[in-house]
Amino acid sequence: MEIDYVTSSVGSLNIGFLNMLHLAAQGDDGLTEYNWRTQKTKDSKAQAARTALEAQTESGFRIFYPSEQTVKASTGGPENAGTICFQSKWWHSPSFPKKVMRDCISQRRGLLMHNKIIFAREKEESIPDEEGPSKAWVYVGSANCSESAWGKLVMDKGTKGVKLNCRNWECGVVVPLRRVRAMGLYEVSESHGRGKGKEGLGMLDGVLTIPMQYEDVEVEYRGKKPWFYVER
Repeated sequence: MEIDYVTSSVGSLNIGFLNMLHLAAQGDDGLTEYNWRTQKTKDSKAQAARTALEAQTESGFRIFYPSEQTVKASTGGPENAGTICFQSKWWHSPSFPKKVMRDCISQRRGLLMHNKIIFAREKEESIPDEEGPSKAWVYVGSANCSESAWGKLVMDKGTKGVKLNCRNWECGVVVPLRRVRAMGLYEVSESHGRGKGKEGLGMLDGVLTIPMQYEDVEVEYRGKKPWFYVER
């Protein structure tokens, strides 16, 4: 799956957490990552699967969060970026997956964004030719890209079973998409918009308004640093 996550806050991320989200986007119930994380004996097959997924996540998962440069250049400036949150200690952690970060620049010139949107779609080479249901979907809601928003599976010491620890209450809507015209494009239904392009997020543009600039999504921060509100 290709995942593009638009967020206004970023938590203390690591590749394991992103693997969990990547698997969940494909229908996994969370136990795959949990079992990898908690297994006490070495399992070569599981390790190989985990390593392969990490490579897929690093290349196919992108997080859109504004850089300091983007915030300072906005109409409202830093004083109006108080709800856009990230901490430098997380960014500088050796385990933080910096490769997935992309500058979040609004399509509306000069404005900052507070969106929480996930665009999920099949890799282009995996899209079948026929029309019909697909694995693509779009989430629009309140969940930022953090463990606080999505939770973490842990062992319940009382029951010895697995439970979900989640600090926040979040909500959202998932919109499933379908393929059309054997062109790798998507639509919501015959009465709604249809993708305008054939590559990347362009396949979804027109189905749902894509609020950020996305044409250069393969390029990382290019030496920029993320916006850290507490260090403004």
